[in-house]
Amino acid sequence: MADNRRKGKKARGRPVAPVPPTVRSVPIVPVINGWTLLPHHLLLGQLANLVAAATKERAVAGAPPGPNTKLLANVNAIMFDEVPTAPGDPMYRHGGAIAGGHREWYRAKTGNGRFRLFYRFDSRTMIIIYAWLNDDDTLRTYGSRTDAYAVFARMLDDGNPPGTWDELLAAARVDATTPLARALFTPPPAFPPPKPPT
Repeated sequence: MADNRRKGKKARGRPVAPVPPTVRSVPIVPVINGWTLLPHHLLLGQLANLVAAATKERAVAGAPPGPNTKLLANVNAIMFDEVPTAPGDPMYRHGGAIAGGHREWYRAKTGNGRFRLFYRFDSRTMIIIYAWLNDDDTLRTYGSRTDAYAVFARMLDDGNPPGTWDELLAAARVDATTPLARALFTPPPAFPPPKPPT
């Protein structure tokens, strides 16, 4: 049976638009260095806010990259390059900064140490779940009620993100299928190959 979708022909009486090659080649769930990467909806909300702020910065013609644009680039590098290389690296341990223990959680720092990207991983299944990124209202401020670690500890105590791996994985699998995840949680495109000399 021929695949009529790719040719733009009718299938079962309805016209079907051809799927552009660029859409077909983007995986729904990124796999990098053998690790399957999944987003939690808390992270997707923060990424949406960060992308909107970075887009406003880029709208100004001739302006240099602003802080939100730089932060977005750093977060993408952390999620898609650095953490999948060695998610259990000791530099990602929080060292007890999250109240109540929660040693199963890791964090990556960026933005001069003021921003934290919290995640969990499972070596057996080779899955990393990114749960939350703090924002300007929850910067790292030692002892403050709005400190990133204090806010994240309260979120864990409230059950969002879930405390068990199975519940977190089930939530992230659902969140990864949303249009928001498809729009925001994709690795940046690789650099184009160099042009051959003429």
